[in-house]
Amino acid sequence: MQTVSWILSTGAILFDIAASLTKGDKNMLKILAFILLSNLSIAISYVLNFFINGDGLNGSFSCFLGAAICLVNFFFNKQKKPIPLWLSGIYAVCFVAVNFITEVTWTTAIAIAACLTFVMSVIQDTGRMFRVWTLSNCILWCIYDIAAQAYQSLFTHFVLTLFFVAGIIIHDRKPKAEK
Repeated sequence: MQTVSWILSTGAILFDIAASLTKGDKNMLKILAFILLSNLSIAISYVLNFFINGDGLNGSFSCFLGAAICLVNFFFNKQKKPIPLWLSGIYAVCFVAVNFITEVTWTTAIAIAACLTFVMSVIQDTGRMFRVWTLSNCILWCIYDIAAQAYQSLFTHFVLTLFFVAGIIIHDRKPKAEK
């Protein structure tokens, strides 16, 4: 089971790397598709982690919900419609509810904070703001992974943190004005 968990975590890394390096506001459909696949991969990895060491359910259910949210947002983006603010509120409430229903431990607050940064990332219209919010999300999931001893997921989120920083440097930093 642990090997499968590592394979899924590696798959999540590849999908998120693709999302972090996808440039342009017109490519949000691609970004959302990559994030959906990443969330599914990491959610299953968390499920396996639960069977290995008994922790990680908040991460699993949060990532399954994240995949569903990406799917909904994908269809809004495909129709070139903005994501309604009320829908973002529903996403946030769903994340909080899922985390409190799943298991309430001191790590629940970290998972909720990570989920709320995820909501902020997937409602963005630009790749730049998506990367900024996703970087915050990855850092919070790293903290959660350490607390939950979900080391396969920690590896994934740590590598993703590096790639989102690289994506920000490559695509989003402003060039220095020439003197």
